[in-house]
Amino acid sequence: MKAVWQELPNLARGVTRWSDWFRSKVPLLLVAFSYHALLANLAPVAFAERLAAIFAFICLGYAFGYAVNDFADRDVDRLAAAVAPLIGLAAAGVATLYSLPPVRFKERGWLGLLVSAAAQRSLPALIIAATFDDLGWEAALFACLLLLIGLRWILVHQILDSPADLEAGVRTYVSG
Repeated sequence: MKAVWQELPNLARGVTRWSDWFRSKVPLLLVAFSYHALLANLAPVAFAERLAAIFAFICLGYAFGYAVNDFADRDVDRLAAAVAPLIGLAAAGVATLYSLPPVRFKERGWLGLLVSAAAQRSLPALIIAATFDDLGWEAALFACLLLLIGLRWILVHQILDSPADLEAGVRTYVSG
């Protein structure tokens, strides 16, 4: 029988839904980081410190976004989200307005798609560029690319969620 502490990594992966967002979102943001880091010609220690900070910001932000969405959709998805992780991750996330009332962009048609894609893709890339004081045309162009990629992924997500959304009366762009 495994000790409780040995199960913590699996619990953390489950609560944060790591496997749902890591491979599709983080690598391109690390590309943005690498581009700016190369231009900045950082010393190895400064590079490692900034990489750790950006990686923590990205992961906490996505974990929060997915956790708050699970919490807001608990009746739709039949998922229970713990309040303590939500409170701990709240400072790192920007997805509250997508998922929670009174704004709940999720149910505001194409605007929900745009807000989700921007919050999960473009905004983090622009924050990375800003940490290098490099908000030029390259950062804007990369943010636009990530916005398009994000629009594709949120559409796929809404398509996959549409049966549950229709059953629960949730009106997204796809189920609207």
